[in-house]
Amino acid sequence: ARSPVLATPSADPDDPNAFIVFPRDASAIPPYVHFLMRQVEPCRFTEADRFVARSKGPVGYAGFQCRHCSGHAGLGKYFPVSSKSLSTNSTSQNIHAHILKCRKCPDHVKDRLVTLKIEKGRAPRMEPGWRRVFFDKVWQRLHGSENRSTSPSSSSPPSPSAT
Repeated sequence: ARSPVLATPSADPDDPNAFIVFPRDASAIPPYVHFLMRQVEPCRFTEADRFVARSKGPVGYAGFQCRHCSGHAGLGKYFPVSSKSLSTNSTSQNIHAHILKCRKCPDHVKDRLVTLKIEKGRAPRMEPGWRRVFFDKVWQRLHGSENRSTSPSSSSPPSPSAT
């Protein structure tokens, strides 16, 4: 597993050190969602994914996978078809379930994820619509429409816009 500290500020599916969620996102989303989404990395759909990830996407299509096992055997790989499908609670629940079962994910990461999920229920409510705004931004990053030269510490507001 790669250390998030060494990562480049990139959401490029062809960059092996890439993330789709950056430190600058932490103030706009719950800590649980931030930590959860830091456990995945961008990837591209391959011909092999057609059989193991149970997806019908075109080869080269951008998605994301568990950064701990790199979506080994098709588990922990996700190829949402729209920003709306990316933003659903079921996508987050699928990622959460995979991380907890992933043999390559360190126990301290699993423990932190469980703790943050419990604390999520006690945290102040986020601004209505935060989930859609945030995941629209993640979608733009995955599919190449967000400016990748933005520094990871930037605090600019969001631009409008299967296990």
